[in-house]
Amino acid sequence: WFGVTVGNGRVTNLTLAENGLTGDIPQDLTTLSELNTADLSNNSLTRLPNLVTISTLTDLDVTGNNLQFGDIERNQNITTFNYQNQGPFGEVQEAPILIRRGGRFVIRSQARGSANRYSWSRVNANGTTEVSTGPTVDINGIDFGNMGTFTLTVTSDVITDLTITSNPFEVFATAILNGAINGIGSAPLDNGIVHAISIPFDGSLYDSLAQQTVSNGAFSFDELILGNYLLGTEADPTIYFPTYLSNSIGWIDADTVFFRDDASVDNYQMQELLEDLPPFPEG
Repeated sequence: WFGVTVGNGRVTNLTLAENGLTGDIPQDLTTLSELNTADLSNNSLTRLPNLVTISTLTDLDVTGNNLQFGDIERNQNITTFNYQNQGPFGEVQEAPILIRRGGRFVIRSQARGSANRYSWSRVNANGTTEVSTGPTVDINGIDFGNMGTFTLTVTSDVITDLTITSNPFEVFATAILNGAINGIGSAPLDNGIVHAISIPFDGSLYDSLAQQTVSNGAFSFDELILGNYLLGTEADPTIYFPTYLSNSIGWIDADTVFFRDDASVDNYQMQELLEDLPPFPEG
């Protein structure tokens, strides 16, 4: 078997580093009564049984997995035990949590271990801030200033040379942004698409975060994340330039919408294409 050394009919060594192992190590591993060494490093293991019960095991390497303090504590008496560089623990968020501005949100996450210390941090437009020193973050009244990306950092009074962190939680406040757009002769624009283009606070590239159709000159983003935006509208390309608020055909001259609560925009006028210039006279 790959990575398995057998002597006298018994498994004596496991060499399974970088082998794509995931999840919990089964309790059955403790039945390998002649095991001397086990290299399980650089996989994606999330739980480790008590291997101290294998009296012959003197060398265990679980560096570079996703283990928690409880897994390390129960095995710390193994003679040579390497466990550094554990990856993030906990649920992997598939999509950000969106909460209506002013609502409440609670995040709770704990790591296995007998003497853990917790610190939640938040990253947003205001920088990085510690927001809780327990396993729970509870914010009543979410807004632009207290939403963001939350990460739990855990240390241990028992395993003092290791720090682990949770997978990040993105929690954002939303509100309603609506408005009116005019077309030819300041009449309501018949149809088009409005793009809400997010201006990232970290200086990275702009991102078209959402879009809505224009109907009879009106549009509405009913659940738009609070932030700073450019608004850009596309309509009939035979009649209009793509036009930014406020009435610019270039994004560099566009107005920034500082979106912090329900808001409306007006005085938004699509820019018509220029008429063809007459040809130059001959001669």
